[in-house]
Amino acid sequence: MTKAHSQTLWQDVVNSLKTTAAAIKRWVIVVSQFKGRHLHPCASPQPPAVF
Repeated sequence: MTKAHSQTLWQDVVNSLKTTAAAIKRWVIVVSQFKGRHLHPCASPQPPAVF
C-alpha cells in the first residue's frame, strides 16, 4: 500500500461522504417542504427546528 494509493482511497471516501451528505441534505429539504405544505398550509415554509 503506497502513500499515493492510500491518498486516492481517502479521496474516494471523502467524495462518497460528500455525495451522501448532499443527498441527505436534499432529502431533508424536500421532506421539510412537503411537511410544511401539507401540515401547515397557512404557515411560512420553514424547516422544523428539530429534525
